[in-house]
Amino acid sequence: MANEAVCIETPSRFGRFTIAAGAVLPFGTLMKLTGDNTVSASDSADDPFMGIVWEIASSATTTHTE
Repeated sequence: MANEAVCIETPSRFGRFTIAAGAVLPFGTLMKLTGDNTVSASDSADDPFMGIVWEIASSATTTHTE
């Protein structure tokens, strides 16, 4: 369960961001901001934290909690 988080409370703030087509971001993955309204999975402790994956739509967007 490396680089993942577990929500222990229901989040109250959500945001929508674009992910790369075909990217796999499982529920709970920590995300980083990579471009203009675009996120990817965080892969280092130095990455700017953007949120936690909450839901992934088939339209290459993700909903995250802040």
